[in-house]
Amino acid sequence: LRGGGCMALGILARRLGAAAWLLACVALLAGCAAPTPPRGSVHEGSVAFGTRVVPLPPGPWTVLSDEERRGQMADGPALTIRSIMLVQEKDGRATGIIRATVPDAYAQGVQYLPGRIAGCLNDGSNLRPAVVDVGQRHFDCRRIVMWARAAVAGPALPDDWKVLLDRQAANPAFLPEAAPAVIYSLADGTGQFHVEVIFNPENRGLLRDTRNWSQNSWNTGNRTPQHLAYIARLADWAEAAHPAMRTGLAGRTPPPLPPF
Repeated sequence: LRGGGCMALGILARRLGAAAWLLACVALLAGCAAPTPPRGSVHEGSVAFGTRVVPLPPGPWTVLSDEERRGQMADGPALTIRSIMLVQEKDGRATGIIRATVPDAYAQGVQYLPGRIAGCLNDGSNLRPAVVDVGQRHFDCRRIVMWARAAVAGPALPDDWKVLLDRQAANPAFLPEAAPAVIYSLADGTGQFHVEVIFNPENRGLLRDTRNWSQNSWNTGNRTPQHLAYIARLADWAEAAHPAMRTGLAGRTPPPLPPF
């Protein structure tokens, strides 16, 4: 199936709503982009999105929000970019957040050069040295950076983040104040696949710290042995999960992600 066949699958999926995921595997096997998973749908193991498959850590993950916008992903022309936000919850808190971003279409044969991917340079924002593999037809980057709830607020906030912060406004304990985030940026000749993974450290033994950044426990100069151990543990998890992300880039069903 190509062209009109893919379009027909997309129209049918939109009409089916939550049942659209009965067509997701058919769409992928046919070489079509899977429809955006509907808000409120629950997924385990993985979720098909566009021509990629997002691997998930163990347990149920709920699609909280989605967004479609015009823009660019590193190299290449302007195109339609789609994002989804998935959350895992326990006792009124988000224990995990995953945001996946894919372009709807991408020019074939795009070259990926190290100097043109500024987001994966080893600068001061990385908690661990970035792991980067770049060739003329592929790009593979894994990095760990600090995420802060206050940093994602503002008038230019993407729609999918706005929905997440609305949940926070209704329940101030829903999101962590700050947390290390794993970012995978992957690409091949057919397009790019960007996945952000945040686990809530406040559900994993670390106390909530609302102090300003200069005094905060996550600040480089203030990290306790517990905070350093958390970052090291996350780095190990990120390395173990990386092959599954590569499988998802290829549009194949990835193996289960390890628990964290």
